Amino acid sequence: MDIIAVLVDAIISVSMVLLAVLSLLKKGYRNSINYFFALFSFFLAVFIVSGDISNNINIPENSALIANYICFLTGYGSALLLLLFTTRLAEVKKINKLVKFIFLPLMIMGAIGATPLVVAGVALQGNIYAVNYGPLIGVYAFGLAVVVALLTYSLIYGLRHTYGEKRHQLAITATGIALSVPLVLIFALVIPLATGKFAYNSLSTTPAMILTLCIFYAIGRYHLFDIRNAAVRTLAYVLSLMFLLSVLFVILVALLAIFHNSVDSYVLYGLVFVVPLFISPVKKVFDRWTSQIFYRDYYNSDEFVLRINRVMTSTTDLRKLLEKVSEELARTLRSRQVFFFIHTDTGHHITAGTPSHTRLSKEEEIHIMSLIIGHSKEILLTSSLDFDSHVYKILASHKIEVAVPLYNDGIRGCVFLGERMASHYTSRDIRVLNLIIDSLLIAIQNTISIESIRESNSQLRQIDKVKDEFVSIASHELRTPMTVIRGFVSLLQREQLGDLNDKQQDILTKISDNTKALIDLVSDMLDISKLEANKLDIRISDFELADIINSSLEKIRLMFDKKGIKSSYKGDSVVIKTDAERFERIMLNLLSNAYKFTDVGGSVTITSTIDESAAMATICVADTGIGIPENAMDGLFKKFSQINNYLQRQSGGTGLGLA
Repeated sequence: MDIIAVLVDAIISVSMVLLAVLSLLKKGYRNSINYFFALFSFFLAVFIVSGDISNNINIPENSALIANYICFLTGYGSALLLLLFTTRLAEVKKINKLVKFIFLPLMIMGAIGATPLVVAGVALQGNIYAVNYGPLIGVYAFGLAVVVALLTYSLIYGLRHTYGEKRHQLAITATGIALSVPLVLIFALVIPLATGKFAYNSLSTTPAMILTLCIFYAIGRYHLFDIRNAAVRTLAYVLSLMFLLSVLFVILVALLAIFHNSVDSYVLYGLVFVVPLFISPVKKVFDRWTSQIFYRDYYNSDEFVLRINRVMTSTTDLRKLLEKVSEELARTLRSRQVFFFIHTDTGHHITAGTPSHTRLSKEEEIHIMSLIIGHSKEILLTSSLDFDSHVYKILASHKIEVAVPLYNDGIRGCVFLGERMASHYTSRDIRVLNLIIDSLLIAIQNTISIESIRESNSQLRQIDKVKDEFVSIASHELRTPMTVIRGFVSLLQREQLGDLNDKQQDILTKISDNTKALIDLVSDMLDISKLEANKLDIRISDFELADIINSSLEKIRLMFDKKGIKSSYKGDSVVIKTDAERFERIMLNLLSNAYKFTDVGGSVTITSTIDESAAMATICVADTGIGIPENAMDGLFKKFSQINNYLQRQSGGTGLGLA
């Protein structure tokens, strides 16, 4: 049985030494928390080994006495170093200051443990060495009690005031301390001092296994130190060895019971050789088990970045973009909540995120933004802030663990990540978040720009609508008086109101022509308004194409003849479905343009071709005029669009005919 206890203590010692070494890797020795933890681990390992040696009655009394000196010194030192480690982990400033003030007296009270003033000698008591206490054992015990009291206060204070990752780390460490330290003190000091019996002294180091397992768990689950992979694999070895030792213990108990406490040595040797054969398969089981516990929050960072990029290009609506990104972040990082708040120099202000996310007040946003601007755009961990700071209290009250600044030209804001459902946010998570910040800013900027363009277009459409309404109303109001004017001019021209001379007739003709031009302009403007409002009446009937084209030519032929322009039509006879009035008006507009831009003595040719497969007719009006420049083609059928050339300025026009 003693062999099993020694093996358990050996496992604890080796585990603590490994943790000490691992905590100092990656320049961990520069961190006071890592440094004190490493010292604590070494001291605890030495305490366990020296305790086992001091209880071994097979060694001389002098050797047992020296082992007890070492045991008392390292036991006290372990408690003191555990206090220093805990106060820094919990960031208890008051206790840190107090410990610095009383550190020298505490060290002296611990140092006397390695002298006859505390351990006067040893004497055989049954199957163990008993300690004869010296005159200052009370001072030693008092110093140890002060250390334990300060340790307890630090843990309670830290658990009340820390948040998120730090609190999880502290809670697991506190659990290990609460379950192990009292048992160690009871078996090693309280019972011997109270009763003078040392029979339970051999059990004093075994409870340290609880603290060891808790520290492994805090490292693997909550990243107490950045040695997760090594710690988890080490834990798998430790658990495998413990399991095999437990099996060996059960087998030995069973054999002793069967053979009445008499087991052949060959059987024991056989067990010693057989049990190691099962280390590999047992370790595989514990590897799988520890991976399920400590790596269940694992995700592929490359795939995550790809998913985020796809989300960022999936919508041009800012709120939807922020909500989708929040959902992807929450799903991958297992966050209880994720939300954004964004401010822009153009006046945009938006808060969006996962459903039921917390909401910050305006005052809280201002405080956080002031911290971000002064923090060089670095990602903020709530646990890294001063517990007494106003920003820490804001973030902690809303259960926010991470604040990612989003700061760019024209954009100020943050994305907040709440508590993580499994463990906490790791350095890997922070690196991944840093990877997506720039892309996220670009996506937000692009979305805001698109929304601004969309808003501008909406305003332009509204302005255009108001303009069309004005044109429609103005056209209606203009057409009535123009018609009246033309009617009275017609009466005058027919001399129904009196005789006119040639000069008066010429003036009335000019008035009539210009009035007609105004009425046509008003009609064009009304038709354009109706077309854009989808209110233009179209009356479709069957007509002979040649008849409509020839009719249009006849109406404008007099103008062509005055200018010496020859006109002709070439085309097949075909019946088309159209609104004859609108079609003729289009033809007149095309022929009028041809008239304007064709020199004296030129020609205008109209041709029509039939595409029977498409059941369509194509009409072409060609003239010998100046033609249309290629760079003016894009604006040919737009409202009020005119070609900027000399003839256009001479001929005039509104730019509505082709529109």
